Amino acid sequence: MSLTRKQKPAVKDTEARKGKARAEEKKPRKPREKKPRAPKIGAEYFLPSIGSLGKGGEAIGCALRALLSSLLSASLVHFLCDSFGIIAPGRWAVYAVSLLLGAVFALMAHRPLFYWIGLASLLLGGAGALALCGNPIDILIGMVPKAWNTAMETLENADFRAFPALKVESTGLGDGTLLSAFQLILLLTVSIPIFASVYRRVRLIPILVCCTFTMLPVLTYNFACSVLEFSIIVVTLTGALVLRHYDRALKKEPIGGHKSAMGGYMGAGAALLAAVAIVLPAT
Repeated sequence: MSLTRKQKPAVKDTEARKGKARAEEKKPRKPREKKPRAPKIGAEYFLPSIGSLGKGGEAIGCALRALLSSLLSASLVHFLCDSFGIIAPGRWAVYAVSLLLGAVFALMAHRPLFYWIGLASLLLGGAGALALCGNPIDILIGMVPKAWNTAMETLENADFRAFPALKVESTGLGDGTLLSAFQLILLLTVSIPIFASVYRRVRLIPILVCCTFTMLPVLTYNFACSVLEFSIIVVTLTGALVLRHYDRALKKEPIGGHKSAMGGYMGAGAALLAAVAIVLPAT
């Protein structure tokens, strides 16, 4: 009995030592390593520093945005007017005026002082152009009926017999003057929302509204006359979609002039690739 009593504490000691050894053998668990997430598209991934871009590069990028909006506006307006016979100023005159408007709008968006200078230039230039053509009030009143009658005559010549009855009375001013005024006013009306939706941050709703307003009547009656304008519309819309993706990636960051300028390079590059994709099959 005495031997068994002496052996019991020894057994307890060995069990205690084993427990300590096991505790020492247990190593602390390492924290789980987080899987690296895909980097978000942002300025730090594809924008150079503002010093490397320079003022000249920034100005070119902003000019490319303005060019994209000007080409889209001119192509939409000429696509509509050419299809319905309202082609008084001619294609290149429309594009020249659209580029001029884009340059003025870009200066107006640059500084507050340039805004008022550009606004005054637009008002004085428009008033002067109307005054040279005749009575500005008569031109503004008569251009819409004349453009409407021209469109109805185009539909009549295409064997749409129900539309001649929709003609309205128009003034006796020259047809070329009224049609030119209508086309230029329409160009100004379309250029303002498109430029405002492209130059700083792309907004698709105004662009889609302008595209629907100008393209839907033409496509409804299958009057598309110019393949060139339709191609320019596709090319510029491709650039605008790339710009929209770029601007959405930087939505949480302030869009300054530098980032808008880089977006101009990206949009122009996408438009150029789309133009090559259209031209190569045609050739």
